[in-house]
Amino acid sequence: MQSNIMFNDQDLPALPDQGPLEIYLYQSPLITALACVAIGIIIFGALRHTKHARKVGLPALMIGFVAGGAIYLIGSMVVTDHEHL
Repeated sequence: MQSNIMFNDQDLPALPDQGPLEIYLYQSPLITALACVAIGIIIFGALRHTKHARKVGLPALMIGFVAGGAIYLIGSMVVTDHEHL
């Protein structure tokens, strides 16, 4: 059975503009996740040969990897309105 409902593209309401948080965390989380991992690696590399390597360097490296993984996992699970449409 064919539907007689017709609509124009102009009749549809416009989606609200996206903020940078929605774009970089939910639609393209890979960039943000890689940035977190890179920051952790840079901090660890900078403190690798100092006495603060175990106190600051290793936790920064671990936090970078965990945060990057969490951001990517959450971003890949969430579907925004723009992606849905």
